[in-house]
Amino acid sequence: MGAGSFRFNTRAVGSATALPLFFQTSDVTRLQIETNGNIGFNGNIYSNGVGVLHIGNATTTPTVFPTSGGILYVTASGALHWRGPSTDTEIAPA
Repeated sequence: MGAGSFRFNTRAVGSATALPLFFQTSDVTRLQIETNGNIGFNGNIYSNGVGVLHIGNATTTPTVFPTSGGILYVTASGALHWRGPSTDTEIAPA
């Protein structure tokens, strides 16, 4: 894999086995889409769920407010946050 790349998993001709899709940078998987509908951002811990979204902890939490829109992130302790133009709101505690 290159420094910024994506990978489509291939399967043998005639095989009915579907494979996940990975988007990687520096050989680290940043986004993973599983065949059962699970999606992982910076991680893939689904805890036996199917059709669920996993968001990995932010390695560095945002310190500046965006000028528009917002940033959804998970703190190191596992709390879900939304940081908008003027506030940082904890949506769900760890």
